[in-house]
Amino acid sequence: MGFSGPFNFDFGEPSGSLPSLHNNPYSWSKVSSVIYLDSPVGVGLSYSENKSDYVTGDLKTASDSHSFLLKWFEIYPEFLTNPFYISGESYAGIYVPTLASEVAKGIDAGVTPSINFKGYMVGNGVTDDIIDGNAIVPFQHGMGLISDDLYEEAIFACHGNFYEPADSNCSEVLKKIDQVVYDVNIYDILEPCYHSKVPSLITTGNSRLPMSFRKLGETERPLPVRKRMFGRAWPYKAPVRAGHVPTWPEILNSVEVPCTDDRVATLWLNNADVRKAIHAEPATVIGPWELCTDKINMTHDSGSMIPYHNNLTAQGYRAIIFSGDHDMCVPFTGSAVWTRSLGYPIVDEWRPWYVNDQVAGFIQGYDNNLIFLTVKGAGHTVPEYKPQEAYVNIDESHGKNLYYYFVESERNPSNDPVVLWLNGGPGCSSFDGFVYEHGPFNFELGKPGTSLPSLHNNPHSWSKVSSVIYLDSPVGVGLSYSKNKSDYVTGDLKTASDTHLFLLKWFEIYPEFLTNPFYISGESYAGIYVPTLSYEVVKGIDAGVTPAINFKGYMVGNGVTDEIIDANALVPFQHGMGLISDELYEEATVACHGNFYEPAGSSCSDKLNRIDQVVNDLNIYDILEPCYHSKEPSVITTGNSRLPMSFRKLGETERPLPVRKRMFGRAWPFKAPVRAGHVPTWPEILNGLDVPCTDDRVATAWLNNEDVRKAIHAEPVRYNFLVLY
Repeated sequence: MGFSGPFNFDFGEPSGSLPSLHNNPYSWSKVSSVIYLDSPVGVGLSYSENKSDYVTGDLKTASDSHSFLLKWFEIYPEFLTNPFYISGESYAGIYVPTLASEVAKGIDAGVTPSINFKGYMVGNGVTDDIIDGNAIVPFQHGMGLISDDLYEEAIFACHGNFYEPADSNCSEVLKKIDQVVYDVNIYDILEPCYHSKVPSLITTGNSRLPMSFRKLGETERPLPVRKRMFGRAWPYKAPVRAGHVPTWPEILNSVEVPCTDDRVATLWLNNADVRKAIHAEPATVIGPWELCTDKINMTHDSGSMIPYHNNLTAQGYRAIIFSGDHDMCVPFTGSAVWTRSLGYPIVDEWRPWYVNDQVAGFIQGYDNNLIFLTVKGAGHTVPEYKPQEAYVNIDESHGKNLYYYFVESERNPSNDPVVLWLNGGPGCSSFDGFVYEHGPFNFELGKPGTSLPSLHNNPHSWSKVSSVIYLDSPVGVGLSYSKNKSDYVTGDLKTASDTHLFLLKWFEIYPEFLTNPFYISGESYAGIYVPTLSYEVVKGIDAGVTPAINFKGYMVGNGVTDEIIDANALVPFQHGMGLISDELYEEATVACHGNFYEPAGSSCSDKLNRIDQVVNDLNIYDILEPCYHSKEPSVITTGNSRLPMSFRKLGETERPLPVRKRMFGRAWPFKAPVRAGHVPTWPEILNGLDVPCTDDRVATAWLNNEDVRKAIHAEPVRYNFLVLY
């Protein structure tokens, strides 16, 4: 329900009534006929009058499902000539290949009716206990969930074997990792998970769920979160070992409680009229419907699935192995390893695949009709997650003026911290942060398009807990200007010196804030601005410069820092995030000897060019978001910005959740580490082919309005100009 079926389900009103059904535009039934089978017997609405049938295993389940298919095709012979595929996810990583093997054996043996079996699909499927178990720690490191130090410590202590710790040293490091990631939603590391350390009982059928599941969907995020978190799936760090397989009720009795909520399905499928309409037995006969049952006693008796996949693909059956790349339960890192372990030649090099001209994930094709692909931004149950996929004059003689906008803390401005915010670029106004990030308002494009934007309270504004100075720096940026255009020739050190002068003058004007803790913050190219300015402030304090600033520290977000380290970090990031294949990463590492910043020879350059081709169509500022950039950008007039025509489509998406119209700020460009010498400004960058995913229409419309500029004391009013020297 809510995955690939014909309907989307919403909670009914009033609470407790039947859910409301809506057409699912991404239903698999749009392009295929789908059989949804409750298997093995005892699961869902499948039952037996002989309870001994509820004791089963992988091989018995495959045999029973094969018998079902033969009977089904006897009843519906009109579908015998249709291509037939088997698909599933999670523990169906066992069910699918074992059943596919039964079907293939039946075809070879001449069993009738003859099924026109063409292939199978497995999504985030458990496959091999060792590979699955060893894939989790590399995934956690690649996704930035654990530190480099902790990862290296685990590699050293465990010798790469995280599945069966050989000694206490390995076990202790793995426990440290578990403590770090404990509160992450294992099925989608980007989504919230409201699990309790000491779970309480809620009655939802026979499910044992923590009391905090009542909060599912409540979040501080500006985007809505789906109410269902996100499917009963194979549990974290539970590779399939031989022997008894715990059912979900058994798992739910432990402290490892997954993020799930099956209330919609439970209400619908336990309604007598619904059951009658879908020709299911009434609850009085087979009991209530449960998403996952404790009726069955399941044994894993089929071993690793790798031999099954090997045999099936060797016979020519098509296999599609897909992975939501933000699933920590059965991570894509394991699926990539075992598909490669089959040893087939690569016939389609790792590359992006697209939905509506957007990168939807990455794909690699092998010989014998084997395809491995990732789904960008999806969690464990892929169809559920991705159904489509103010002014200061610092030099009066020059008329050098820095503009700032000061927002007092809404909580306790006399005691709360004062924060200076600097955007990067270089050349980007700090109104970027004010309008689009953490200012007191959220902005929406006005209607019609030529009118002023509408402003709404931002519940997540930094001004809720601090006073913020938004400063346009260096001079020439945003609303800061000079009468002498030679002042526009500047550098990092001059910018830091000028901004320090600004701060000293600002605290002269507002001495009531001198005792408040003061912090400097910024992002992107402000990775340069913030530490250089902080250094100037500290030197001034040490030298006894007055007024004495109560400087406590600084914050840098995604900041450029060191040209070699910054540049060499890209390729490992691309690999860890599943954007490039293991093979391509290994080739680049060998060819470049770990130096991706300055390619030593043509072989290294060629590998880096191949990587660029693979990731070319991604939004470099958020790999999970769409990017409407054109290969040959057209010019649209938006103030003085040169933006590609396709930016008019910003925010259009097939995703069920709304996407911010602005993709996501003028920031330091891809593969442009800060080198000594001239730093290109954004207009220079925008004249090239590497056009970022940006749209500044809201800020441009607002800040170029005469009434707005008058209200915020921007030029030509010069209300907030201060003379420094």
